[in-house]
Amino acid sequence: MTDATRPPKRITRRAFLIGGAGAATALGAYTITGWLGEETYQPPSFEPAAPPDLSRRTGPQQPIAILIDPNAAESFGFYLGEVLRAEGVNSFQFESLSQIDADYLAGFPLILLPPARLSEAQTAALSAYAQGGGALFAMQPDAAIASLFGVQPAPGSTGEGYLRVLGEEMLLQVHAEAAHYTLDGASVVADLYVDRATPSGFPAATSF
Repeated sequence: MTDATRPPKRITRRAFLIGGAGAATALGAYTITGWLGEETYQPPSFEPAAPPDLSRRTGPQQPIAILIDPNAAESFGFYLGEVLRAEGVNSFQFESLSQIDADYLAGFPLILLPPARLSEAQTAALSAYAQGGGALFAMQPDAAIASLFGVQPAPGSTGEGYLRVLGEEMLLQVHAEAAHYTLDGASVVADLYVDRATPSGFPAATSF
C-alpha cells in the first residue's frame, strides 16, 4: 500500500547496484537477467588504451573480482567495470575465467560474473566458492550454475523491457535481452516487465 502523503521513492542505478551488492554479500548469491540503466542511459563503450593482462594471476589485491571470458569476442565484464568506476567504486580487479580455481576465488569477498559459458572446471570452482560462503553476483547465469541462485532457465527472453524493484513504483529500463528464469527456491528482488504496464511473469533479479 502506498502512503499518499509522501512522494514515491526513486530508485537510481547507483542505489540498485549498491542494493544488489548488499544482497549478494548477505545471501551468498544474486542474479540479474539483463543490463540495467536509467531511462536515457546506454551502456558505456570500453576502449582501454592498455587492456588488462588476463594471462597471469596476481592474487587478490581488491575485494571484488570481475571474471572475464578470454575466449569471448566481447565480455560484458568490462562494461561492469566501467559502471563501477562511474559510480565511484574502484576496488575491483579483472580475472580470467580460464585461470580460476576454488582456492584462488576464496580470496575475494565478492565475485561478479557476467554472462558466460562455463566449463566443468569453472562450474566446480564457482560452486565451491558460493557453497563455501562466498558472495557471487551473476548476470544471466549459465544453466550449469543456475541452481546456485535458486533459479532455472526458461525458454525465451524479453528485449528492451523494464525492471521494477519490489515495493517501488519507478521502473528501470533493461537495455538488453533479459533472459527468462523460473524460481527454484530464490526470492524475487525485482520483476521483469515487457513494457511499463505488462509484467512478463519472470523475475528480473533474485537472491538466494
